[in-house]
Amino acid sequence: KSAETLYGYNAGEVIGKSISLLVPLDRRDELQEILAKIRSGKRVAHFETIRLNKDGKSIDVSLTVSPIMNEQGAPRGAASIARDIGEQKRAEEGLRQSEEKYRSLVANIPDVMWSGDAEGKPVFVSSKIEAIYGYTPEEICQTGVWFERIHPDDAPKARAAYERLLSRGEAFETEYRIQRKDGQWIWLYARAVSRYEKDGKRYIDGIASDITERKHALQAL
Repeated sequence: KSAETLYGYNAGEVIGKSISLLVPLDRRDELQEILAKIRSGKRVAHFETIRLNKDGKSIDVSLTVSPIMNEQGAPRGAASIARDIGEQKRAEEGLRQSEEKYRSLVANIPDVMWSGDAEGKPVFVSSKIEAIYGYTPEEICQTGVWFERIHPDDAPKARAAYERLLSRGEAFETEYRIQRKDGQWIWLYARAVSRYEKDGKRYIDGIASDITERKHALQAL
C-alpha cells in the first residue's frame, strides 16, 4: 500500500512488469549496477536516487535492495525498500541556498563579522579581516591574537566593554587601536549585534570596521 501511495500505481498495474518502469532513462545504467550486485548476492543499502511515479513526476528516494536466496544459496529475486526523501532533499537544498547567500554576504560586505566566547577569544572571523588586519581568520581563532595586539592604552576600555556586555547585557560599541601583523597601527570600530548561549557557553556576534582613514582625517583637521 505504501508503494502504491509513493508511485501512484496500484499493485495490478505493476506486478509482472519490469522495475525499469519506475526508472528515468538517464538512470538505467544505475539500475543495471544494482541488479548486478543483487545477482552476485550483495546488498545495496541506503542508495539515494530518483524514481518516477505514474504521472512521470520525479521522486527522490532512498533504496535498500537485498537479494532473496534460494535453497542452494543463489539469488532468485530481490526485496526492495524505498523511502521518500523528497522533503529531506528540499530542506537540504534550502539550507544550501541559505548558506550560499550567507557566505556571499559575509565575503562581500566591507566590514568584518566576528564571534567571540566569554573569555574574549574569537571563535569565528570573516575573511575580510586579512585585508584589514594582516592575519588570516585561522591565525586569529587558533592563536587568540586579537586582544593581545590592542594598544595598551585602549585594551582596558575594550575588555571592560566586552565584559559589561557579557555580565550585564550593556551595548558593546568601542573604538581602539590594534597592531597589524606587519606592525602598523590601525583603528577599529567594533560593536556587538547579539549575544547567545550554546552548550552552556556564552558567545557574542559582532561587526568590526576599519576607521583608520577617518581617524587620520579627523586628526589632520
